[in-house]
Amino acid sequence: MYRDGRGVAQDRQEALSLLKRKCVEKDADCSFMLACLLLDDAADAATTAEATRLLEVAAKQDHADAQYTLACQLQGKCVKTSIKWLERASKSSHINATFKLACMLADGEGVSRDDTEAARLLMAAVAKGHVEAHCRLALMLEQGRGVAQSSELAEMLYGQAADRGSAGALCSLARMYGDGRGVRQSKEEAFKLCRAAAVDGCAQAQHDVACMYRDGTGTAAVRSEAVRWFKAAAAQGHQGAAVAVGVLEVADGL
Repeated sequence: MYRDGRGVAQDRQEALSLLKRKCVEKDADCSFMLACLLLDDAADAATTAEATRLLEVAAKQDHADAQYTLACQLQGKCVKTSIKWLERASKSSHINATFKLACMLADGEGVSRDDTEAARLLMAAVAKGHVEAHCRLALMLEQGRGVAQSSELAEMLYGQAADRGSAGALCSLARMYGDGRGVRQSKEEAFKLCRAAAVDGCAQAQHDVACMYRDGTGTAAVRSEAVRWFKAAAAQGHQGAAVAVGVLEVADGL
């Protein structure tokens, strides 16, 4: 309650003090909570090391959240150990661990690439409602990686993710409509979906909708709108958009 400010004034130091009064190493929930508080405030290597130690204490007591958090902490330092904890958390039905493990297998990140197992794990995450898993599995269905190729199923999964607020899914749907893969080709529908994703803040969609405004694809060509969306994408670090802004401004004599 002190940590979250529920019913009392938020006081993280009081939360830390209360946790440290308990024998945290015998209580997985306390070990995990204390570790998270230490990580939030970690200002030095010693604090981070203590938080990692507490996470391991909780993880060994089969605390799934601790196993997942520990795996994330170790990912760039000890990939094999990270994968071990992800596997244990996934077996406990930790949805984020299942998704992360699937992505590592699909990308061959620290482990031999295994598209079939990645797809199986993604299906499990999709069944539990993980939005990003919908998008990742849809991409594998488009490519026929680990599963039979099916643009129709991919479109369905992207649609479900889009309905739950995924700008990336809208962007992918726009690409499918633009290319006419798995759906009836419609440049107008592609523009509509892409613009919606751009409004939601997807940098790639902002770049793509800028191209559509520039070229008059699926909409009337509007130079000012093209520049506006290229600048929005560039502000988020999209390199192609930054280059496009420069080209348009030079062409306009700005």
